[in-house]
Amino acid sequence: MLYRELQAIGLTCGKTAAYEYFNLVAKRYNIELTPLESCSSEQKQLRKKIQKYIYISRKKIFDYLWYDEKLDIEPQYFEYLLNRYPIIITLKICIREFRMIFEKGYQSLLYCFINKYKGSSVKLIKKFTESMENDLEAIENAVSSPLSNGFVEGTNSKLKMIKRTMYGRCGCRLLAAKLMVRV
Repeated sequence: MLYRELQAIGLTCGKTAAYEYFNLVAKRYNIELTPLESCSSEQKQLRKKIQKYIYISRKKIFDYLWYDEKLDIEPQYFEYLLNRYPIIITLKICIREFRMIFEKGYQSLLYCFINKYKGSSVKLIKKFTESMENDLEAIENAVSSPLSNGFVEGTNSKLKMIKRTMYGRCGCRLLAAKLMVRV
C-alpha cells in the first residue's frame, strides 16, 4: 500500500528496492510493520506470527557463491535458505570446481568438469558445459597458459567507447588525435 502511494507521487524504483528500504527504515527506527487492513484474517494471523522479515539481495547471494563471503543471517535462516533452494549448494560446488580448474591449470580437471556437469539437472549449468565443449580449444589454452589477452581486449573496449562517443561529431583527424590522447 505504501509502495503504491509513493509510486503515485513519483517513486521510480522497483518493488524490491522499495521494500528493502522500508525494512531498513523500520529496523532503524524500531517501527513495527502491521498487516494491511485488506488482508484476510488468516493472513493477519500469519503476519503476526512472523517477527522478522529477511531480505537477501542478489549481490549477497553472488558474493556468497563466488567470493565465499558469509551471509549475515542467523544459522536457522541460512539452513532454511539452503533447504528451500538446493540449487544454491549445486551452484556453489560447481563454481568452486570451475575456479579450481584455473587455479591448478590442469586440463584433465576441465574434462572431468565438463563430463560431470554435462548431464546436470540445472539447465544453465548444462548449457554452460555445452558451450564449453564448442570452444574447447580456447578454454584448454586459457587453462594451461599463463598468458592472457585481457589487456588487449580492455584497450579495444576503450577505443570502441571513444569511437562511439565521437560518432558524427568530427572527422578522422580529430578522432585519431582523441584516441592517441586517451589511450
